[in-house]
Amino acid sequence: MNKNTSFFKDALDYNPETGLFVWKVRPRVHFSTDRGWNLFNSTKAGKVAGTISEQGYLKINFGGTIHRAHRLAWLFCHGYYPAEDIDHINHIRSDNRISNLRIASRKENQRNQSLHRNNKSGHNGVHWRNDCQKWRAMIMVNGKSKHLGYFSNIEDAVKARILANELSGFHNNHGAST
Repeated sequence: MNKNTSFFKDALDYNPETGLFVWKVRPRVHFSTDRGWNLFNSTKAGKVAGTISEQGYLKINFGGTIHRAHRLAWLFCHGYYPAEDIDHINHIRSDNRISNLRIASRKENQRNQSLHRNNKSGHNGVHWRNDCQKWRAMIMVNGKSKHLGYFSNIEDAVKARILANELSGFHNNHGAST
């Protein structure tokens, strides 16, 4: 990124309790023309910044460069952009409250995913097998699928998966619905 922290702080207010960014009246040096400066400040100043991307992240446009709001939130509160991922703990990608954000490796971030839309059992790693008329529990760890067992009732399959989550270092929020 070629802009420093003060550039963003001159342009935006961030509320860490709500996660919202609001445009400030921006200084003239942010613009190449008086017209652009006047137009921006008369239409955007005081308004909530950003739009929601197709993936659900809040993004903020600075002069043609798109910035993800969760990374800006981290910058505002901690003074730097981390090299690692920033995980939305509650799985809501537009919830940029600083208490909902954590630095995570890619692996840690993948171990805190919401329940997939096409899931039919309502539980990660648990599905019905017609061939044996049982619930199967499984987990993916380090790119390898691990069979946890077949179960007559869904509750036992879910318990097996929860235990495997804990033993494999998955976040306790992994698989929760948003």
